[in-house]
Amino acid sequence: MERQHVQRLGRIVRAAPGKRAARLYYLYVRDSAEDAAYLPGQPGEAASFPLRYTLLDDSFSDGLYEYAAGELLRASQARGNPEARRAELRRCLAEGLPRGDYLLPDAVLAEAARKCPDRHGKNYWMTMHRLHREFSSGDDAVEA
Repeated sequence: MERQHVQRLGRIVRAAPGKRAARLYYLYVRDSAEDAAYLPGQPGEAASFPLRYTLLDDSFSDGLYEYAAGELLRASQARGNPEARRAELRRCLAEGLPRGDYLLPDAVLAEAARKCPDRHGKNYWMTMHRLHREFSSGDDAVEA
């Protein structure tokens, strides 16, 4: 099991032309035979985030993410943004939850938004950048 994990991780993080970032989703089922050795808190751990899966509605959730997303939506409404703009924001937030892009470094998020050729993609990366600001503290927090 450990050897397979290391090989899989090596394939994912291996450099490739045009590759900006890599993701490995490791799903751990509590009270199972699954090896918990790769859970958060391990030395040298990469960025991780906990998601809860609800079978009844086939969805993922994360309380902190949803709180920050709600704050962005409330701020958008308070600024008087039209419903179409808030709908696009909701769409970007829904896409971002399982992807965890808001955990990427500030510079990567800013560059992705700048280089994205289509409007929705640009909106997505700008939304993740704003969420990053909500979650960040310390080293790569966005400067005012």
